[in-house]
Amino acid sequence: GARSTKMNLISTPIILAPGPDGMMPGVGGFANVDSNTSTGSFESSGGPTGDFFNKSGAKIGTDGIKDGKKYVVGNSSEAREINRTDKKGGTTQVSGVSSAEILPSDAALVESLDVLDRTEAKTPKDPNGGLHGESSLVMKDGTVIRGASGDAGFINGSNELQADEKLPNLPAGTTLSDVEVTIHSHLTGTMLQNGQIYSHNSQPSGIDIGTFGHYGTNIIVSPSGQATAINNNRRINISQPGNVISIFRGSSTTPSIQLTTKAVQRIINSN
Repeated sequence: GARSTKMNLISTPIILAPGPDGMMPGVGGFANVDSNTSTGSFESSGGPTGDFFNKSGAKIGTDGIKDGKKYVVGNSSEAREINRTDKKGGTTQVSGVSSAEILPSDAALVESLDVLDRTEAKTPKDPNGGLHGESSLVMKDGTVIRGASGDAGFINGSNELQADEKLPNLPAGTTLSDVEVTIHSHLTGTMLQNGQIYSHNSQPSGIDIGTFGHYGTNIIVSPSGQATAINNNRRINISQPGNVISIFRGSSTTPSIQLTTKAVQRIINSN
């Protein structure tokens, strides 16, 4: 189906992103690993105390436990209470914060921003950037494996904006249980064709969900919603929501955490 944008001048199809056939395949269907591999490390027990952050990425308090864990507190009232306790020199236990969601490692957060940057960068197949997918695996030992850049997006036979890329292979000697998080992007650019504006959003596709079920944590980097367009005296004005980092647990279709890229950067820089 299709929904109408402002002034009903250009319709915006409800796009299923990413497209079928090759996007985020399940076990045994990964693409070849490229040579772009980096390593990082997790904070171990005895390191920094566990910290709480609000949805804007601001540090609001600590639990006083030296385990290096980071949590986002989604409830504003709980966030304010944690911050008041912190200003008094106190600590807050995560067991008493119903809206606290544990974040992936810093290595995963950093790599999620890198996947977004790579998606928006130009490639030989996507000369303007933003219309191809990227992916990475972050292992529990901190190793980052980056997948090859996907082909340029295109309008498929179902009138959807399709983008095909695959997760990289697991490193030799590892299994799915060694993966901390998968990361892949939905397209951040838009395509105008036949009087319609096509775009992606943060909603996982059926193929995404099939892949997600094999891993504990999965991240999609994408616009927060679909683009709209207005025809203003034959000039097309396209409006697109900002990019977000959506964190999914297992095969859930609802993100447990969704943060702006600015919030993620603030959390990373809090160290």
